[in-house]
Amino acid sequence: MLQRRLVFQALDASWTSLAVLVLVVAAAVLVALLSKYERKLVPPHVGYGLLVLRLAVIAVIWLALLQPVLTWNIDRERTGRIVVALDLSESMTTSDRIATKAEKLRTAIGLGMIGNEQNRDRWLRVLADFEAEREPKWVDDDEGANAEQRVTLAKTRKELVNETFQKLDKLPRAEIAQKLIGDKDKPDGWLAELQKSFNVELRVFGGKSVPREWETLAAAVQRPPDALAKSMTNLVSALETSSAEQSPIKAFVVLSDGRETSGSDPVSVSRRWRDLNAAVYPVLIGSERRPKDIVLDSLDVPPVAYLNDKPIARVTLQAAGFEGETLNVVLEQKDGETQTRTLVVPKSDSGLPPVVMAEYLLDATKIGRQRFTVRTDVLPGETRDDNNSRDFSLLVVDDKAKVLLVEGEARWEFRFLEAALARDERIRLERVLFQQPHLGVLPETFFPRRLDWPGPETPIEQSPLAEFDLVVIGDVAPLDLPEPLLAQLEKFVSDIGGTVVFTAGKRHMPMQYRSPTLDKLLPVTKLRPANSLDTPTTAPHLRGFHLRLTPDGERDGGLQLGGDAEANRATWKSLPGHPWALIGDLKPGATVLATADDGQPLPPEMERSRALIVEQYYGLGQVFWLGFDSTWRWRHRVGDQHHHRFWGQMARTAAQNKASAGNEFVKFGLESTDVQTGQDVVFRARWTPPLLVRRPDVKAKVAIFPRHDAKLDQPLATVDLTPDQARPSVHQGRWLAPTAGEYRAVLKIDGPPLGGPGDKEIAADFLVRGPLTKELADVTASRTLLEQMAQVSRGKFLLPHQLIELPKLIQPEDLAIRETHEYTLWDHWLLLTVLCGLLTAEWILRKWNGLP
Repeated sequence: MLQRRLVFQALDASWTSLAVLVLVVAAAVLVALLSKYERKLVPPHVGYGLLVLRLAVIAVIWLALLQPVLTWNIDRERTGRIVVALDLSESMTTSDRIATKAEKLRTAIGLGMIGNEQNRDRWLRVLADFEAEREPKWVDDDEGANAEQRVTLAKTRKELVNETFQKLDKLPRAEIAQKLIGDKDKPDGWLAELQKSFNVELRVFGGKSVPREWETLAAAVQRPPDALAKSMTNLVSALETSSAEQSPIKAFVVLSDGRETSGSDPVSVSRRWRDLNAAVYPVLIGSERRPKDIVLDSLDVPPVAYLNDKPIARVTLQAAGFEGETLNVVLEQKDGETQTRTLVVPKSDSGLPPVVMAEYLLDATKIGRQRFTVRTDVLPGETRDDNNSRDFSLLVVDDKAKVLLVEGEARWEFRFLEAALARDERIRLERVLFQQPHLGVLPETFFPRRLDWPGPETPIEQSPLAEFDLVVIGDVAPLDLPEPLLAQLEKFVSDIGGTVVFTAGKRHMPMQYRSPTLDKLLPVTKLRPANSLDTPTTAPHLRGFHLRLTPDGERDGGLQLGGDAEANRATWKSLPGHPWALIGDLKPGATVLATADDGQPLPPEMERSRALIVEQYYGLGQVFWLGFDSTWRWRHRVGDQHHHRFWGQMARTAAQNKASAGNEFVKFGLESTDVQTGQDVVFRARWTPPLLVRRPDVKAKVAIFPRHDAKLDQPLATVDLTPDQARPSVHQGRWLAPTAGEYRAVLKIDGPPLGGPGDKEIAADFLVRGPLTKELADVTASRTLLEQMAQVSRGKFLLPHQLIELPKLIQPEDLAIRETHEYTLWDHWLLLTVLCGLLTAEWILRKWNGLP
């Protein structure tokens, strides 16, 4: 319905409208008196014409002063919207041959393979008997004329059930879910009933959600789209919807096996949808009976090793249903040796699948990326045969990381860090300790106590500092690290791609400094001390501030202390805390990798003000801030395991960064050179400040080729790099890795050549391997999370045979939406044109008749 009306805004203010009225009346009276005088000088019709024109001018001005606004209201009847989300992750390809009879009958009733409206109650009674694990009563008391007919009828129904169960054994979960959805045009289906009252939107999801047309649903089930990221299940993505659609969401219908493997929190999202009056109705697809299966659960492999190092791969397998049996776990190296471990599956008393672990010493005698495969034979009775093997790689490099450790005095952090790095054969360590005892027995102190760096006039490439990959600055006094040395340190980072780590100090670093160079280098501001309030009786590993990795920190290769993402989070959570810290606010362009953990989830804005481990790209290099001085506490009861791994990876990351592809204008690399299919490959180009001054609008893209047999004029894909909002000097892009293989990424710079050596090809190689996720580690359907989603959103958890009840559960509501539009008339150009026209006509008429 359309309603129009004219509103005068000035009338809302009584005093203003009264003053305008007085002025208009006064002007009209004066014009009338003037007209009376002019009629003595000109013919009457001219005088009256001038009077009319002048009164019209006053009327137009009065109209403008009243501020007229034309408003119209449109009342629209809007229906709600229902999103039907179908899980197409890898676990949904499972066929549930081991499902119970009750589970199979529920599915058969839901699919319409057994029963109809007339005999539904009878089959529900059979279902109740199956659930109670008793023999069903196949024939009702009022059926069959005699005993023989009743026996025949019971036999027929048994055969029907068995034949139906055999058909269901061959159907994967995704296909069952598709058949449950059916055709939206089917007149008697639950979906068609909902369609009468709601707009129904279809989505398919895995790690990500993708909208889908009904006509193409069957094709999507057979071949899920690449953008789906089927290697994981993210139930939060099932609760996404199209922002372009304006009708409100009424409900989500989620068909899934409930195996959430992405680490997201769908319960919180469901609770937020409840606040928007939208309920979630999950439908469990699949069997809750644990299948008999061997699953390669996790791999703990270092991404990089040095030549002739001794890296170890740790493999964890789950072997549900194979207790007491023998497994041969084989590690194969491409163009290398094969190692076999023969293990006996132990018994499990916890109700969880038994776990088998194997360790392998990897061959690191060849430089380059080494490819490996770990596998077990498929044993009789396994539910799946596609989760028994995984590929992985190891990058072997022939170099030592060169580290300079600079400290004020031998505090605990220096002692343990110096000892750990000195024991590492793949690190060349030099130390400078400014304050140390000297008894005069030796001509010099044990460690050097000064930095013999040349002055700022010496090019950084000729400085001794240029030899290092990583410089760790401890609690050094300002007198020992004056401004000229800090200027050399800045050039080390910005000009030649070095890495500097600043660790907080209780005495000097950085609170005692008043250095503009240090202020530029540090990625944090507003530093403030924080002390733990734990009592001395608190266990040592529980005291102090514990660290929580941010999403950026979880992706950072230097912070990987566990085998996979879940194990890494658990490791960081278990690390001993820190009794003292300097907590700071993030600088623009820096990235928080870890924050102080108070046990509560932090929004991004809070992460920026509780930063403890921070990374910042600076020119061609990078700067890290560690807001604590006690990483040595991580050695509690585990020795070098976490402490040395953290600092060793920091040194190797620094060496890789300094040696990464690039030139004097740009550094090009990847967030990770070893990714899984279905994950995003992240490309980053870091431009130097001089180039950005010369080319502020520089643009680039990445061309992706196969690592072998690449045709430079035929890339597999091209990815545009766009500036990072938080770090303008960093341009990045993403590419979804569809298939496993080795690839090469080549940086292509748009526009004129940069000039000089910068025009040489800049490329980086990376490996995409088969997914190693929790998606196939346990394919048992789980109702727990789905029930929680339904409960917090005030929806209802459903089983396949209960889908027919859905139209009764989701009741339509009349939603009248009023759209109001306003159009101001008092400042319209047409009003000004009329006013100018009247004034012009009055002036011409007056002058034509000789009036002044």
